[in-house]
Amino acid sequence: MWKRESVLFLSVSRRTHVSTLQRTGEEKFGTHQQIWSPQMETEPRCTESEPPSPNMDPQSLRRLFTMASSLTCTGVIWALLSLLCAAASCVGFFMPYWLLGTQMDKPVSFGTFRRCSYPVRDEERQATVMLEQCGRYASFNGIPSLEWRICTVVTGVGCGLLLLVALTALMGCCISDLISRTIGRVAGGIQFVGGLLIGSGCALYPLGWDSEEVQQTCSNNSDQFVLGSCQIGWAYYCTGAGAAAAMLLCTWLSCFAGKKQKQYPY
Repeated sequence: MWKRESVLFLSVSRRTHVSTLQRTGEEKFGTHQQIWSPQMETEPRCTESEPPSPNMDPQSLRRLFTMASSLTCTGVIWALLSLLCAAASCVGFFMPYWLLGTQMDKPVSFGTFRRCSYPVRDEERQATVMLEQCGRYASFNGIPSLEWRICTVVTGVGCGLLLLVALTALMGCCISDLISRTIGRVAGGIQFVGGLLIGSGCALYPLGWDSEEVQQTCSNNSDQFVLGSCQIGWAYYCTGAGAAAAMLLCTWLSCFAGKKQKQYPY
């Protein structure tokens, strides 16, 4: 009798336990179905912001550029013009075509620290011949005159200042809060000083036309501010034009280059 009641009790307990598990499984399964319902599948799973479309309209691109830049529209023009002026001055300073002449029926040209076509001694022929190559002087003291040495230093420093400001201005086109109104005016002042140095170098250059090398190239008729048979080359004009544009245009445009005044915490 006791065994039958025990078996009956165990069978009822098992059925109750199985039914409880079934209900629990159904509840869990129902909850699982509710979480992964078909309606939820149609919704986007990623809630992150999508990147901007590459096919943006011009107004959006302009707004994006304006937010990233620290320059006004005038400032962008100033940055591009500064780059052109610096490039013109640097290229003209490096190229050895400031003064053009002839020697031994060969074209000869001079820069401030470089020269094209120079005489060398040919030991086989026991004669002096013109070597048609361009190169710089072997040493700083090898530059023909003191005025040209000063011109080299002064013009080189001026070109370096113009190039520094131009690169900073280009960085201001892509970096916000880099160039303020005050910094833009300071950059314009640096450009004025750089252009003034280059202009001073161009003014000093004719003082070296009385050197022996230049006189040999200009039919022995050259003197200070006297060309003789020589003529001024395009590199001299290119260097001077870049300096003049930097002094006049870039200095004026730099006053309106920055967007806003930088706010300092002190």
